[in-house]
Amino acid sequence: MKLPVVVIGGKSPYTSTGGYASYARNIAKIISATGHPVHLLTFADIKKIEKRDIATIHFIKSRWLNHLPLIRNIELAALPLYSYFFFKELIAIFRSYKNNRIIIWGIGPWGLSGALLKIVYGKKVVLISSYFTTFLHEMRGSLLAARIRDYGISTKLKYLFVYYIIARIYSFLSTLVISMSEKIVTHYKSTEEILKSESQINTNKFIRMRYFVEVFKKEIRTPVSKRMQKAFDSRKPIVTSICRQDPRKGINYLLHALVLVKKQIDCECLIIGAGILRDANKRLARKLQLSSVIFPGAVADIHTILRKSSVYVLPTVEEGSSALSVIEAMSQATPIVSTDCDGIPEDIKHEYSGLLVPPHNSILLAQAIVRLLKDKQLAMKLGSNAKKTYDEKFELLGMKQDVEHLLQSL
Repeated sequence: MKLPVVVIGGKSPYTSTGGYASYARNIAKIISATGHPVHLLTFADIKKIEKRDIATIHFIKSRWLNHLPLIRNIELAALPLYSYFFFKELIAIFRSYKNNRIIIWGIGPWGLSGALLKIVYGKKVVLISSYFTTFLHEMRGSLLAARIRDYGISTKLKYLFVYYIIARIYSFLSTLVISMSEKIVTHYKSTEEILKSESQINTNKFIRMRYFVEVFKKEIRTPVSKRMQKAFDSRKPIVTSICRQDPRKGINYLLHALVLVKKQIDCECLIIGAGILRDANKRLARKLQLSSVIFPGAVADIHTILRKSSVYVLPTVEEGSSALSVIEAMSQATPIVSTDCDGIPEDIKHEYSGLLVPPHNSILLAQAIVRLLKDKQLAMKLGSNAKKTYDEKFELLGMKQDVEHLLQSL
């Protein structure tokens, strides 16, 4: 019998729109196809165990944690507490296999509970860690993007505290996880460089793995936005952005860019996704008199929206790697405007499969959006090339082969 593998990715891969959750689902599905028993740990409102097509899903009850003020605003602040509950579940899974060897595949900071299990059971636990960015790098981006003019002094002070206090603690915990990991899986050169700059890592631990992103519909029940439907019915150009709305995604820069875009082209804008700054971004849009900007929240079927969109824009100032939403836009041949930060240029080649501008620059962002809205032939060419790149780079077989090779080597 092949060794059991436990994947830890934080949020539910069926209801969350985040990158970690989607990656957890994809990696669990690939491992399951190799014949290994797979368990997937995620936090939820109620505790239950559910057998799904890709894995046995362990939902860990954590509703009360979300009522703590700091955790409600910055979810990863709960990492040590979540990890304790994940650790308890890992012990139960480990014992169910009669204390034989087990593989823990932690995604980003969620590998902490796997490191705790390894401390207790030693060589019987094999720890693999997948990384896309680090909490320190992520919070640095949020701190820089949380401008006082857009979000006020309280938001700026919060991210100053998180970056200089909380992120330093997490950096220590991340170093612990990395030091105890047999292998560190990355998919982008930019991620490796960030990890090397923050931690003393044995380079032999790194595995650069091919990447697969499955396009699937989330199990999210949300009412159809009448304003969004009206925007599509208007036949005006649609500018779409999909992301978790925290400072590092740069939605404030997009809103300032749209002020300039609207002076030249009458268009609609969809900013899709939940997040701690959604209400603040709505207030900023009203302040800038952008009545055509719609904030529908989380949406289950984003791919239909992407196909209907004229341009996809991600004004991110920090990713660590690339961005799931950029890859999804590539899969739908949607023309892309983004920034040249971190791993985005590893997926999007400027002037070939999209347009890239420097982060924090609303003027150049606006110029790129206007250029694609006016030049439909260029937009179509960039979208077609992005789809071609997606088909060549993000394919299931390559990642499955890399995962199989890794598991066989352990």
